[in-house]
Amino acid sequence: MSEHSTVDTTDGPAVVGPIRNQFDWDRTAPSEAIAGMIATANGGDVAASPPLYESIDPDVVDGLFEGGGTDDRHLSFTHDDLEITLRGDGTVVVRVAAD
Repeated sequence: MSEHSTVDTTDGPAVVGPIRNQFDWDRTAPSEAIAGMIATANGGDVAASPPLYESIDPDVVDGLFEGGGTDDRHLSFTHDDLEITLRGDGTVVVRVAAD
């Protein structure tokens, strides 16, 4: 289940609170999950953010979480004013990055 709230804005991400979703890494590549969550944070506009590869290598991200699991792997990075955190259990959290 997703938790999120958004507002209309053209000055950055539309996220007010964190967006959280659970994925199965055997069915959804982490890089695809991230791209979808970024689009959600931008009110569904896929083109509102620069490509993911400008912040992180999507193939490396996919490799880090290959095989799924519930272990303690995690990765956090910033992309276009968004802080993105992935966990080994399939959790992805997106929030506006702190200044």
